[in-house]
Amino acid sequence: MLNRDSKNGTKKYYYNWSELRRDSDDNFNAILCLTYCLIVGYNKPLALQSKNLFNRLKITHIPQKLFKRKFLYFNEGKIISRYKCRDIQSYFVNPGFIYYNVPVKQKVEYLYLLSHRRISENQNYIPEYYVNAKNKNNIFVKSENNKLYFIPEIIKQRGKN
Repeated sequence: MLNRDSKNGTKKYYYNWSELRRDSDDNFNAILCLTYCLIVGYNKPLALQSKNLFNRLKITHIPQKLFKRKFLYFNEGKIISRYKCRDIQSYFVNPGFIYYNVPVKQKVEYLYLLSHRRISENQNYIPEYYVNAKNKNNIFVKSENNKLYFIPEIIKQRGKN
């Protein structure tokens, strides 16, 4: 789900970590596919072929459960999004991380870390004590002064200025 912040015009992509996990059965490829659905929008084409989606998201497969549950469907040779976030609780402003050629687990872990930021907060960090030590090694975050900084969010913010 996309929304524009009325104060500064920033695009925010909203999601719910618990919904993503539940709707994907904790499958990392499915979590990324569903997140991409939220970025692109409801009832919008995601790709012309499965292979295009694999390449775009750097995933190995599209779980068939996403089609069975009707979160995705084929129409005129295109994969179409039918996924919506029902209860928004988290957001990100830079969707670029989803396209990076890094392990899927790192991207999903980053979504998990972002979910610790309150929806009402606009800062690009969370206190380190919000998460355990293994999550502090994610390539998309930087630990400094007892805070975990979200690097893609900072890049987006700097690019705007």
